[in-house]
Amino acid sequence: MKGIQSRTAFTMIELIFVIVILGILAAVALPKFAGMQGQAEQATVTAFAGTMNRTVGPMMWSTSMANDHNGSINWGSDHTQFNGFSLIHYVDNYPQYLKGSSVDFTQCVTGSIPASPFMDKINAGELNLFCHDGDKSSSPRFAASANNTYTFP
Repeated sequence: MKGIQSRTAFTMIELIFVIVILGILAAVALPKFAGMQGQAEQATVTAFAGTMNRTVGPMMWSTSMANDHNGSINWGSDHTQFNGFSLIHYVDNYPQYLKGSSVDFTQCVTGSIPASPFMDKINAGELNLFCHDGDKSSSPRFAASANNTYTFP
């Protein structure tokens, strides 16, 4: 059995091929993963706007109606608060993307006037949060957009 050699390790060429294949896979996968954080942040802000529309906005609207403010959430002397409380009092938590943003209820518009950000993007983010004020017949609405202004339909 002189022609059969026992093999106990990989050859150098086999190791080089494995390294080249791993390099190609990394070159293809890394750019896809790099964009995922931005997409996740955008999805989180969009979902936060939906949460504001479904739960927080109607609750604020009913508080405004009970306090004879005709459904508007833009009242009080401190325009960073609603009914004496900061917005964090009404939501469990801000998305990390919006932490550090200031809240400005004076940016809640009525009608089809272009709105400025209610909560603006921080760092290198792409989305702002906008507010349409409530009235006697409808609760406030919120929307996320990459623009610096937003016109509610």
